[in-house]
Amino acid sequence: MSYFARANLRQRLMLLMALCFLACALPVLMLVRNYAEEIRMTSRMAAGVDPARNLLKVIQLTQQHRGLSAVWLGGDEAAADRRAAKKKEVDAALTELEMRLQADGAAGSRLAKAYERQADAWSKLEARVAGKQVDGTQASAEHTLFIAGLLEALDELVDHWELSFTPVPDIYFLVIASLRDAPVMLELMGQTRARGANLLSSNEKPIPGGPGAFRVAAGAHASGVCRDVAHAGEVRGGEREQQGGRANRGHTPGPAGAERHQGGPGPRAGR
Repeated sequence: MSYFARANLRQRLMLLMALCFLACALPVLMLVRNYAEEIRMTSRMAAGVDPARNLLKVIQLTQQHRGLSAVWLGGDEAAADRRAAKKKEVDAALTELEMRLQADGAAGSRLAKAYERQADAWSKLEARVAGKQVDGTQASAEHTLFIAGLLEALDELVDHWELSFTPVPDIYFLVIASLRDAPVMLELMGQTRARGANLLSSNEKPIPGGPGAFRVAAGAHASGVCRDVAHAGEVRGGEREQQGGRANRGHTPGPAGAERHQGGPGPRAGR
C-alpha cells in the first residue's frame, strides 16, 4: 500500500504542495536568472557610456592637435600657444580615462593594455612634435597612426563594457553606428583637414585628386552610419506597431464611431 494511500488528509495536502513547489521552482529560478543577467548587462552597458564618451573626446582633441601641429610645423608660429593648450587638454582627457579604468578595476585587461600602449605612444609623439623633430607632413602621419591605435582601443572599450553584446537589435545598431562607423568616418575627414592645413601653411602644391581616396572611404563609412541608424529606427518602429496592434485587438468599433473595450487593458507600451 502506497504512502499516499495511507496518509491522512493533511499529509496528502502537504505532499501535493511540495510537488507543486518543486514543479514551479525550476522555471522561476530560470526566469530570475535570466532577469538577473539582463540587469547585470544593462548596468554594465550603462557604466561604459561615460568611458566611451571620454575616449571619443581624446580622439577629437588629438585630431585638433594634429591640425594645429601641422600649421605650427608648417611655419605659422601664431599656432604655437594653441597647440600647447590643446596638448594639455589631451593629457587631461587621457588622465581622466585612466582614472575611469582604475575605478572599474580593469588593470591587466586588454583595454588597459591598449590604453598603456597609446599613452606611451602619445608621450613619444608629443615630444617629437614639441622638439620639431618632424615636419608637418610627418607629424600628421604620426598623429594618424596614433589615432588608429585609439580607435582600436575604442573597440576594446566597447567589448570590455559589453556595449556590443546587447541582444536588443536597435541598441546594437546604434552602438555600431556611434562607436565604430562614425568615429572612423570622422577620422578620415580629419585627415583631409589636417592635410589641407599643412598645405596652406607650407605653400606646398596639392596633388591633383589626392583627397579623392579619403572622400570615397569617408563616404562608405557615412553610408554605414546611415544604414545602422535606419536599421535601429526600423526595428524600433516595427516594435511600436506590434505593441499598438496588441493594444488595439481588444477594441471593436462601437455606435457612432465610438470604441467599446472588450478585453481589459492592453499591454503597456515599451520594452
